[in-house]
Amino acid sequence: MTMPGTFGMGDTGVDLMQAFVELAWAKKVSDTFAIGVAPVVVIQAFEAKGLEAFTGYTKTFAANAAQGGAPANSLTGNGHDMSTGIGFKFGANWQVSDSVSLAFAHQTEIGMSEFDDYSDLFAEGGAFDIPSSTRVGVSFQATPALTIHLDGESFGYSDIGSVGNSGLNIYACPTAAIPVPKDLESCLGGNNGAGFGWDDMSVVKLGFTYNAGDTTYRAGFSKGDQPIQPSEVLFNILAPGVIEQHISFGMGKKLSNDREWGFSLMHAPEKSVKGGSMFDPTQTIELKMHQFELEFYYTW
Repeated sequence: MTMPGTFGMGDTGVDLMQAFVELAWAKKVSDTFAIGVAPVVVIQAFEAKGLEAFTGYTKTFAANAAQGGAPANSLTGNGHDMSTGIGFKFGANWQVSDSVSLAFAHQTEIGMSEFDDYSDLFAEGGAFDIPSSTRVGVSFQATPALTIHLDGESFGYSDIGSVGNSGLNIYACPTAAIPVPKDLESCLGGNNGAGFGWDDMSVVKLGFTYNAGDTTYRAGFSKGDQPIQPSEVLFNILAPGVIEQHISFGMGKKLSNDREWGFSLMHAPEKSVKGGSMFDPTQTIELKMHQFELEFYYTW
């Protein structure tokens, strides 16, 4: 019999919303060097549904398995829950010469309050922290009109348990019928609970800015290795971040009275990751994604 939905429990999905608020301070130390720092306030909202099939692999259930298990009331279907946290961002900019400038920026890992309504889903009792990120870049003024930008950025996904922990950790949950050493903390919601298994990710970006009088043209390309291994595809049905390349183009047109309009177009070519299901090796799961984005703006 075929069960409805991704995991046999009807419609399945997650909704994650994040808002980052910064209050920056910057100082020009010399004619060619500037520094800046900013506290970063983060607010998250999260909802999950259709994950009832994983109830038996939660820490709450497994801890009471001898008595028939306890309901995992904080696993799925609890509406949106809120989480907050504070971190810091700091950086520097150095004008090496009239045509070359260097930049550096780092955002610390941001510890977030737990999603209490989803403490049976995320590792460490509902923790979903923001990974650290580091960015370095160089800009080169090739001509009076053309500037070339090259950036490198890295994200520390593996340091965040709910994101970096392997989904295969669920095998060590005492209720999993897999012959491996058992550990209650490896169940969903435990300190070593299953996550999305994301590796750290690095991205290289190349961009061009061309000023033609009142019109500015921009183009760019980015390339990174997606963070999902073939062995982690089951849980990543909920977070299929497999895109590796982005191609973008845009322009801005200055008008009278300091007004401006413009647009940007982004295309992310299709990328897929294929692997076997953790619970059924005969089942192959393929995650596939491509993206288009078109934006218009007008300022006054």
